[in-house]
Amino acid sequence: MSANEISVAYLLISEHFGSIVASVAQVLLHNGSTPLPLIVQSCKESKHNTKKSLMILIQHNFVTFSTNPKGFVEYDMDVEEVLCLLRYPKYIYVSKMLLGDESEYMCEELLRHGVMTMSQTIQQVVNRLALALGHKNCDHLVQSVHQVFTKLVSMHFIQRVHTLSDNQTTDYTVIKSSLLCLLLHLDSLQHHFLLLGHFFRRKMSCDSKDVKQKDLNIYWKMNLKRFNQYLRDQTIVETITTHYDDPTAGEIVRIILRLSEVNTHSMQSTTCPLSKQDITREALKQKVCSDGSQVEQYLRCFQEDMNFRFVVKSEDRNDGMYSVDIMRTLNKLVENCLSSIVQNRYCSKSSRIFRLLIDKKYLQQKQIEDLAMIPSKEAKQLTYNLYTNGLLKVLQCPKTSDYAPSRTYFLFSVDTTH
Repeated sequence: MSANEISVAYLLISEHFGSIVASVAQVLLHNGSTPLPLIVQSCKESKHNTKKSLMILIQHNFVTFSTNPKGFVEYDMDVEEVLCLLRYPKYIYVSKMLLGDESEYMCEELLRHGVMTMSQTIQQVVNRLALALGHKNCDHLVQSVHQVFTKLVSMHFIQRVHTLSDNQTTDYTVIKSSLLCLLLHLDSLQHHFLLLGHFFRRKMSCDSKDVKQKDLNIYWKMNLKRFNQYLRDQTIVETITTHYDDPTAGEIVRIILRLSEVNTHSMQSTTCPLSKQDITREALKQKVCSDGSQVEQYLRCFQEDMNFRFVVKSEDRNDGMYSVDIMRTLNKLVENCLSSIVQNRYCSKSSRIFRLLIDKKYLQQKQIEDLAMIPSKEAKQLTYNLYTNGLLKVLQCPKTSDYAPSRTYFLFSVDTTH
């Protein structure tokens, strides 16, 4: 966690929740896991305001808490979760593109409140849809919103959160129950949502008390890691489509990513291997290719592209098992972006030297001049300019232990990780 990330996280908390919550967040960002008395002492707020601030941060999944070996409850800030505030508009847009307006409103409500029960979520969404569309009959809206909620759960965009009880630990983590059990539970509440539809219709005509929710202690939240994975996959598909200048190549990679997304961890470097038969069957089902031979040609093309190898053949069983090399694809995307930045900020010759060093890894000054086909004096000026601006680094390889410049090799390289 860098100082810049801490600064951005503090500014986001301050902008969205105010100065009191931001002061509590600042203590957690700088001190890490901290018990409540030390938080009150450090942030110089009242104990009541500090507790309320922690409740707000926990409600929005920005703070987690656990019990240390001495029995004290410690609170810790999840910086990555806070930085996801910058991507909330993208998450809402993705949900709308996938499942329509109901999904958009549902994501907005869950992101606004942090965690909600299913009944609360459906109630808020149905109220907004009824006002926007002017529907008086809410039965159809309740069923439609319930179906969208079930689809989002089955696609792992919404996940169930842990509720604390007397016999449970204090870890605010996701319940690792099977998806089948969750869907069965959703279906068991369908009759309850039909009753909610009648309640919404009565509420629009007259004031009435809220019906008792059967899922009062079952809370749900947005699975932001799943959204990040979906956006990453979209970027990979666009990169491969641009590289091969062929939309079909991107669609085949999209099929591989979609078929393996459930079994692939979000931080895994490659997707889970898929057989050629599964890829061909899905491509023909979606009418991406006309026949199986066309799919085989694209897979062979991916294998013959030795410089990039976005799709790799991991095994030979079942006519070949194929997977997408996520890290290689993202690294190539980063390299292309950096080359474009260098070209826009400096010149095309500087970009040529930069791309050459990315491709060859380590080169001496004389090798740069020869391979880039740039005059010696100009190549030295461009290389020195890139080095002074922190875009290149130099590795010294001395022939002797005295590090004399005349007996030392100076190798230029690009460190894309920094």
